[in-house]
Amino acid sequence: MISTHVLDTANGEAGYGVNVSLYRLSDTKEWQFINKGITGSDGRCASFITEDRFTKGTYKFIFQIGDYFRSKQQHTIFPTVDIIFECEAGQHYHIPVLVSNYSYTTYKGK
Repeated sequence: MISTHVLDTANGEAGYGVNVSLYRLSDTKEWQFINKGITGSDGRCASFITEDRFTKGTYKFIFQIGDYFRSKQQHTIFPTVDIIFECEAGQHYHIPVLVSNYSYTTYKGK
């Protein structure tokens, strides 16, 4: 299971309405699209991959942060935030991202 959470630290609120895409790195080293979603009012987005399709490997989230800040009529230097992470099968990976107009950070949550 892979999920995410966007927190807007610049405005002190959940990052709602952020378009997020999930990719997996193939054996041929090409990024393969898995699924996309939009964060809800709590900034969370889950259900990117079904359990039967979830395998060990390298994954990448792409967050459309530029669109999010433009919708708030704010400027950011990050059009997207790409987070690449490795997964083992049988675990839950919750990868939150904290964003502001000029910085971002991430961690493995629960």
